[in-house]
Amino acid sequence: MVDRPVERLVTELLVVERPVERLLTELVVVERPVERLLTALLVVDRPVERLLTALLVVERPVETLLTAVFVVDRPVERLSTRLLVVLKPVDKLLTELLVVLKPVERLLTALLVELRPVERLLTELFVVLRPDERLEMPLLAVLRPVDRLLTELLVVLRPVERLLTALLAVLSPLDKLLTELLVVSSPVDRLLTALLVVESPVDNEL
Repeated sequence: MVDRPVERLVTELLVVERPVERLLTELVVVERPVERLLTALLVVDRPVERLLTALLVVERPVETLLTAVFVVDRPVERLSTRLLVVLKPVDKLLTELLVVLKPVERLLTALLVELRPVERLLTELFVVLRPDERLEMPLLAVLRPVDRLLTELLVVLRPVERLLTALLAVLSPLDKLLTELLVVSSPVDRLLTALLVVESPVDNEL
C-alpha cells in the first residue's frame, strides 16, 4: 500500500475475500490524493490460476459534481466484463451512468443512462439488452438518496445463461468524511468476492 496523504487526507481500505477451493488473492493499492481532487485505487485480484480481476477507482470530485468509477472484471477464463460508471450530478438532478459490458469474447454493449430522481428520493432503472446471439442482460439500478446522506446502487447483470454478477454500491457521505463502497461479485462456479472500501479522512490517522 502506497499512501500520500495531502492536507490530512486518509483513506482506509478493507477487503474481505471469501474464495472457494485454493483461491489466491493479491491486492495492490495505490493512493494519490491531490488537493482532494484525485484518488486512484487499483486492486489486482488473482483468485484462480490465470484469473485476473482489476478494480480501478478514480474519483475527481470537482465542486462535488464529478465522480468516476471504472471497474474491470475478468473472473473466468476468457470471460470479460467491464463496468464504467460516470456520475455527473448537475444541480443534484441529473446522473449519467455509462456501462460497457464485454462478457463473451468479442461481444460489446454500451449503455448510456440518464437518471432524474423524482423529489430526490427514488429512481428505478431496468434495462434489458440483447445485442448478439440470444444474449440477455437485465440491469437494475436503484438509487435512494435519503437526506443527502445515503445512496444505494444495485446493479444485477445476467449476461450469459447462468452467469450472475451483482454489484452493490452503498455511498454514505457523512459530513464529507465517510464513504462506503460494497461490491459483491458472484460470477461463476460459486465464486464469491466481497470488496468493502471505506474512505474516511480522519486527522492524520491511517
